[in-house]
Amino acid sequence: MLRLSRYLLVFLFFRCFDLLASTELKVVRGNENYSPYEISGADGELYGLHIDLVKLAAKNAGYDISFNSMPWKRAIRDVQTGAADAIIYISRNPEREKYLYFLDENQISEVRFHFLVNVKDKKEIQFSGDIDTVLKDRTLLVQRGFSYGATVDKPEYSKHEVTTADQLVSMISRERAKVGIMNIYGFNYIYGEQNNVVALPTPVKTNKIYIAFSKKSSSLATAKKFAQALKSLKGTAEYNAIVMRYLGGIAEPADGSGK
Repeated sequence: MLRLSRYLLVFLFFRCFDLLASTELKVVRGNENYSPYEISGADGELYGLHIDLVKLAAKNAGYDISFNSMPWKRAIRDVQTGAADAIIYISRNPEREKYLYFLDENQISEVRFHFLVNVKDKKEIQFSGDIDTVLKDRTLLVQRGFSYGATVDKPEYSKHEVTTADQLVSMISRERAKVGIMNIYGFNYIYGEQNNVVALPTPVKTNKIYIAFSKKSSSLATAKKFAQALKSLKGTAEYNAIVMRYLGGIAEPADGSGK
């Protein structure tokens, strides 16, 4: 009887430990600034639309959360192996669905890519959905490591890679290139006062962006609990204040219906 009681105490101790440990979420992300979504301040503190929304949803769901910034390939590996519980700023595709839980309600933003041109070329270069009219005889400036969708990524279109958004915008501003492509919200957030580079009005590609949960170290129940907390946030004063802070009322992240 005494031995049974000891086993019971040990079981309860470790069960309680597991329950406490499960309240912490380890979230990985790429180690760059992705304005206005994920930004590292001078003190190293992260902020931005994704960061603030995920922090608030985690708090409301009863989770402690920690962010770890690292090269993107390592972040992907960590959620594949279970070294991390979740990953942010990730789009959905069949390959990733093999090791990640994607739920519609866990969509945290929507990225819209637009062509950028020098204001002097605005009349010459126009886009209404036919990519050939823009790229057939021109070289497109792109950021290294970004995918802009199968149509734009086609090898028959000439491309020149740059490392940063600053390089991309600067080259168009100085007329070193005719056309580039960039997320419109990032462009407006960083370069809103840049008056000689403009975004063509029609979006080229729209991506839904998620917080996705590792099938190795997390659970569908955790993903659903977080999704419920995030869904409950949308439309509240706190949610609208975060959106206004980073998107300036340009547009909200998608309502969750559904690199």
